[in-house]
Amino acid sequence: MQSKQRGSVGLSIYAYGLVPYTESKEDEIATQRAKDFFYGWLLKPVVFGDYPDEMKRILGTRLPVFSEEETELVKGSSDFLGIIHYTTVYIANITPAPSVLPSKQEFFTDMGVDTIFIGNSYPQWFGTQP
Repeated sequence: MQSKQRGSVGLSIYAYGLVPYTESKEDEIATQRAKDFFYGWLLKPVVFGDYPDEMKRILGTRLPVFSEEETELVKGSSDFLGIIHYTTVYIANITPAPSVLPSKQEFFTDMGVDTIFIGNSYPQWFGTQP
């Protein structure tokens, strides 16, 4: 079909720049964990066929498992990956507290990070602000 239509299929995600709030090792690790949750959750299956290991460790059985067939179907299925980036946020470590029921707030407690927006660009739906 692609040879007839000459089209491509891709995935674009809205991605914040994520930087550690302090120079502490905890905030550096939390920033990597946030990257796994924000970017890896969507992009790693499309590129590598599975979720990030850190997400699997934290979420356990709450995160679906790809069958071998599903892995092969999704892996490499995008012709391009796009990143939409407008702002950067600081990431501060908090103790991950995996939740029982999914919601936007539990996403942040599962991840174990707090987000600190620079200036007045803080959207109300985006985690908590210290």
